[in-house]
Parts: sequence; structure tokens; C-alpha cells
Amino acid sequence: MRSKQIPAPVFILSLMAAILIALFVLGKMAPESAADTQDRQIRSSLSQIEVPPIEGEAADGSTFRLSDHKGKVVLLNFWATWCGPCILEIPDLIALQNQYGPQGFVVVGLAAEQDPDPKSALETIRTFAAQKKLNYPVLVLPEGVRGPFGGVAALPTSFLINREGKVVYAAEGVDPAKSPRDVWAPEIEKAL
Repeated sequence: MRSKQIPAPVFILSLMAAILIALFVLGKMAPESAADTQDRQIRSSLSQIEVPPIEGEAADGSTFRLSDHKGKVVLLNFWATWCGPCILEIPDLIALQNQYGPQGFVVVGLAAEQDPDPKSALETIRTFAAQKKLNYPVLVLPEGVRGPFGGVAALPTSFLINREGKVVYAAEGVDPAKSPRDVWAPEIEKAL
């Protein structure tokens, strides 16, 4: 009795399908990637940051106190009026404030101005805030606030603080491949 042979194209397709299925199953069972592990470690270390009390005169003339926003999700944005990437992200920060503000979210701009005179620096951010129609509080970066956040070496750098007062996400600079809104919206939604 003669055995039937499987035609070569059918055999090759069957073999490829079996390999793809095996790769899919192995991928589902594989340990987390190095990027996932690093992201988890970074998020864990962020939660260890002790957010300092932040207060000062805001550009609109009011007194800003971070403690007044307890129970809200806060995006602390370290920026400056002279920083090009900072200026590029402002429309997205305005949009995020509009979208999530009613749900208990607030952007807070901490301006790292180069002017050593706090009154002059405040006047600079007042003028800037009015020109750009900022819809969130901005103030001159208070002394000693950078330290607890690792020194904040680059601008812009932002930290997302959840309702419990823990830092849950951070981003440095502006990603040219994504808008700041695309970066922050998923993280804000998780924190809300």
C-alpha cells in the first residue's frame, strides 16, 4: 500500500502556521520585557517622592497653595518662558486642563525663570500667561522645590500626582513623535 504525500505548499503553510501559533503561545507566557520591568521600577521609585509644600503668588495675583488642591490629580509642570519645548507643549496643557479640570484635575506651572529678582520673574510670567491665555495656575518656581523631584535637570519636566498625593508618572522633555496630550491623557485618566 502506498502512502499519500502531503503537497509541498500545504506542508509549508501548515508548518508556518504551527510556528506562528507556538510563537504566540510562548509570547503570552514570556516574562515581562526589560522595558516593562524598567517602567514598573520607575513608577515604583516615583511613588517614593515626597511632594513638598508648594506655595507662592500666582500670575493671576492669587496665592497658590498646592495643599488647596488636596484630593485632585495634579500635573506639576516645570517650565520657563524662554524654553522652546515648554512653549510648544502649552496648547496641550491648556487642552488637558479644559478636558479634565471638571473631573478634579489641575495643571500647575512652576516657572524656572532666569531672572534672580522674584518680582521681575513674576511679571515676566504674568505677561506670558496673559499672552498665551493660560487657564491654569502658574507661579515662579519656589526655592527648594526641585530637590525632592530629583533636581529637575531639564525643562520641561512634569510630574503627575494622584488624588492620594503620590507621584505616579513623570516625563522629561517633549517627545517629537507624540503630542504632550497623547502622552498625558492616558495617565491622567488612570489617576482620575
